[in-house]
Amino acid sequence: MKRMIVLTMALMMAAAMVCAQPAQGKKSKPQPVGQEQAASADQKRLLGKKQLMGQAIHYVQNFKLAGEDSAQFVNTYQAYNKQLRAIRLQYKQEKPAEGQEMTEEQVEKRMYNSFEQSRAILETREHFYKEFRKILTPKQVSRIFKDEQARRTKQQIKRPAPAEQKSAAKQ
Repeated sequence: MKRMIVLTMALMMAAAMVCAQPAQGKKSKPQPVGQEQAASADQKRLLGKKQLMGQAIHYVQNFKLAGEDSAQFVNTYQAYNKQLRAIRLQYKQEKPAEGQEMTEEQVEKRMYNSFEQSRAILETREHFYKEFRKILTPKQVSRIFKDEQARRTKQQIKRPAPAEQKSAAKQ
């Protein structure tokens, strides 16, 4: 009986190690064109909504919310993220044409635009802090804001600045 258990455990460990290995020889996907690109954008939007809902559910489970609190939190969390997304789109930075440097006026405009965006995000966070506090403790709200900041930082790391992309391509 002990041998069967030991053998079963060894097989399970071996299977886990095989599954944990990264796929080798994986080819990159071709870039979508035309209608495929539009469909890809729709899929990304849908994926973003699913991720947002998944994140809200994750918080509901972590914070052990139930019933009315759970539904209220999910709605508030989705409204919060929708408003942040709208702010980021409203203050989206214009990129200079390829091979051209920005003028002093463009740089100054970009800086003031960045300040306005930061103020709008801060006001949104303050507003939703009050909304979240109706359901959560200050520590739980703090965790939501810290996680959001970490996700934003992680996304910025994944996407290098355009100048960095050009220098990497030349090398």
